[in-house]
Amino acid sequence: MANTLHTDCRQRMEEYKKALCFYLQKTKLPIVFCENTLCDMSGEFSSYIASGRLEYLTFDGNHYDKRRGKGVGEIEILEYAFLHSKLLQDGTHVIKITGRLKVLNIRMLIAVRKMFGDNCIQLRINKDGTFVHSQIFIAPVLFLKKYFIPLKEYVDDRDYIYFEHMLGKAVKEQNEYDLFPLFDIPLIRGISGTNTQAYQSNLSVYERLQCVRWVLADNLYFNKKYALKKRPFVNQFLVKIYWTIIIFCVLVCQLIIRK
Repeated sequence: MANTLHTDCRQRMEEYKKALCFYLQKTKLPIVFCENTLCDMSGEFSSYIASGRLEYLTFDGNHYDKRRGKGVGEIEILEYAFLHSKLLQDGTHVIKITGRLKVLNIRMLIAVRKMFGDNCIQLRINKDGTFVHSQIFIAPVLFLKKYFIPLKEYVDDRDYIYFEHMLGKAVKEQNEYDLFPLFDIPLIRGISGTNTQAYQSNLSVYERLQCVRWVLADNLYFNKKYALKKRPFVNQFLVKIYWTIIIFCVLVCQLIIRK
């Protein structure tokens, strides 16, 4: 696969298994595990599958031009899951996580997600909406089906158009859902499939708050320039007040910690 250095099959499989065990143990949410190489390791999770907690989907999905990169396959995995998953038929939202990675503060992110209604997208996007961090994001199923998956045909690593760019484009162009950041930096343990670099997961509380400040600033700029312009005035006003309060709270927390 183009632009993929982490190709050790045995190591990758072990990372998938460990990550899946982590989420089964650390969360109570139903989990859909979907992959596109016909690799069947479902026997190791038979009890979870039998109880309905886990749904294991695999299909032969690597027949596209691999020079286009792994982003195409990633979108096809989402597309296949929405078409064939029983668990997702009744779901309103998905928390999409790259399969080999452990998000160590996943319970915190889930808890914060419950503060918002069903009409929101949560992710980390840059201020001009051209790039989204895709290791983990939370989004309505209907948003992904309607706005994101149809952009699959434009993803092509040869033209430097990646999964993350198209997700940003989908968020930028839609006008049905409110955008909020993840109000904590995902603490990710694992290595990048693209460059085999390890993710940094040992940030101090102060460093996490600093990152949250940057993310809030980028998302606030994005909302002012794009998302909020499409919302009613009262909605714009309330969201701006909400964001101002959050940023103020983060600054106060940083000052307390620094002292």
